[in-house]
Amino acid sequence: MASEPVETTQLAAGSDVLSSPNVTRQSRVRKREDAIISAARHVFTTHGYVKATMAMIAREAGVADGTLYTYFENKDALARGVIADYYARLTQTAKQGVDSRRTTQTRLDFLARHHITSIMEERGIIEMLPLLSSRLSGYSKDELYGLNKTYVAVFDGLIREGRACGDIPGDADVAVLRDIFFGALDYGARSSLMRASGESARKTDITRLVNRLVGMIIGTSASTGSLADRLETVADRIETALKQVGH
Repeated sequence: MASEPVETTQLAAGSDVLSSPNVTRQSRVRKREDAIISAARHVFTTHGYVKATMAMIAREAGVADGTLYTYFENKDALARGVIADYYARLTQTAKQGVDSRRTTQTRLDFLARHHITSIMEERGIIEMLPLLSSRLSGYSKDELYGLNKTYVAVFDGLIREGRACGDIPGDADVAVLRDIFFGALDYGARSSLMRASGESARKTDITRLVNRLVGMIIGTSASTGSLADRLETVADRIETALKQVGH
């Protein structure tokens, strides 16, 4: 019986900590920052990085211009915040989707559709990347490089698991397959967006490209000859698929 008052006291103390002014203030700051990031994402996606202004973003977020600068010192810093948020969401959903599927083929199919759909839906954010990381010599030390590396690690892990279970050749070069996979999807997304086609046609574009791409990566396990020959064949077939998407 003596222990009950002590436990109640401890809970009360914990509640005081959770409801302290500092915790409440941190929650408000975080909520305001999230609102600014959301507003900036909308403005950048709608108007592009060059035409977007801090004043436009402040109005979208419903805050004063001065308030915006207390969270982000300039447009570059805010754009980086938007990209960091984008990668966090992209990586989290990629991991969840891959982990919820059991076979290499269904995992690759999900990741391909997830990637190309994200690019097409939030292309305004993707287009900011070259503007914020124009100096390639120092890109490996840039925060954006680290974010991208964390994201593509989902693909790398998938390929390694596929090699371990025999779905993908054991000598398959992860880096080469990664370049083919994301390169084809990025190019395919741009080609589809440039076409004057409706939503139905774009879904057809995505399905055609993803099916060919995933089938080729998985299909390398049944191929003969050297890895270089197999990858060259894959690249040739993807190029053909991309030309079909673009016409």
